[in-house]
Amino acid sequence: MEKLTKNKKTIVSDRLETISQYQPDFHAIGTNGYRGYVIFGFTNQNLYIFEYGNATYVFEGDWKQLSQMTKAEILTANLQKHRFVHLEGWKQQIEGLFPHESDKKIS
Repeated sequence: MEKLTKNKKTIVSDRLETISQYQPDFHAIGTNGYRGYVIFGFTNQNLYIFEYGNATYVFEGDWKQLSQMTKAEILTANLQKHRFVHLEGWKQQIEGLFPHESDKKIS
């Protein structure tokens, strides 16, 4: 983050804190086309969030394999479950990935 302006660092930190509040099982840093992406793993939900740049990418499945692919490869193959561009409403999109206890239905 050293190349970012102070304002941009604040914005990026806010995004990382927003995702972290959902208590991921782990954090990792991506490689190749995703070098520098912070990866948040929610293993019980099989949900992996890649955060960086102008969007947040949400995946299911083998996050390690995905983290070694380039962004172009992933987007071309449409491997992401969601892509949330960093615009107004982004926090609500992230929140929507994690249903509240009251939203859960008894089956």
